[in-house]
Amino acid sequence: DRLRAKEKEVFEASKAKLEKGITGIQTAIKTLKDFYSKDDSGSAASSSIISLLEDAESKMNANLSDLVSDEETAVAEYNKITKENSVDKATKDQDLNYDEKMTKQLGKSIAELMSDEAMTEEELDAVLKYRAKIKQECIAKPET
Repeated sequence: DRLRAKEKEVFEASKAKLEKGITGIQTAIKTLKDFYSKDDSGSAASSSIISLLEDAESKMNANLSDLVSDEETAVAEYNKITKENSVDKATKDQDLNYDEKMTKQLGKSIAELMSDEAMTEEELDAVLKYRAKIKQECIAKPET
């Protein structure tokens, strides 16, 4: 945002300078035309000076058009990137929320499975103990 603001500031300053220059040249052309219309001597010199000023005005108008066009392109690109960034941010935020939710669910599942494992081990221990007891009773021992 700061970079875009700086670009806009440079554009505004350059545009103001070009517009001021164009206005100055237009004033000079008008003044010279008025002056030379009163005095018919030096019409060749006057026409060459005026044509040079008109050429300069034309070039400055072209520069101004290019400057405005570049600024409009920069603004459009900035808006496009800003929109893409906001969409990316929203997507990533949503992904993060989903991942956090999945982490909590997996944590609960792990806790439940560990509890189940502990209970299963207790049951297995009880069954093995009972089996050992039954095995003792079922296996005939030789009398001594």
